[in-house]
Amino acid sequence: MVAFDFKPHSVQLADSFVKAAEKNALWIAGQVAELAGCSETATDDDSLLPADPPPSLLLELAAVAHLRQWESTGVIKLLDADLPTSDQALKEIATKLDHGFASFGSIETAELWHRVNATWCQRLAWDGNSILGADIVLCSLNDDDVFIEALAKLLLAHRRRLRESGSV
Repeated sequence: MVAFDFKPHSVQLADSFVKAAEKNALWIAGQVAELAGCSETATDDDSLLPADPPPSLLLELAAVAHLRQWESTGVIKLLDADLPTSDQALKEIATKLDHGFASFGSIETAELWHRVNATWCQRLAWDGNSILGADIVLCSLNDDDVFIEALAKLLLAHRRRLRESGSV
């Protein structure tokens, strides 16, 4: 358990959430580097980002990385969240870049990041991607038959991975 003490409140986070957040942060870092044209073999001239970009810009790019992932897998359709498309978000970032770094503000004003991160925290299984290689949407299904069928399809599709991991 990790605890943060913010006067007058204290926040406790489960170890499983902290580990999942760490894995998510590593994935995001790679995705942001890819979005920005950075790689181990790239030169400074290859990067789409200037030196020392504001943290809020990096967070907004992280949000775009999540949106792209969710769009490519179809997860975005299941989230029922008021989120822009990744293309819309990139256009907004480009517009802000045209107006300079000051338009990004502080980390607290990285509104898209906060919305996307809240969606990840509240609507997705934190370790779904690292365990099953897929984002797992958490929802309540009123129809037990629909749930059982969806679960059976998921387990069937991932039976080899489950056997290899020793889960079954």
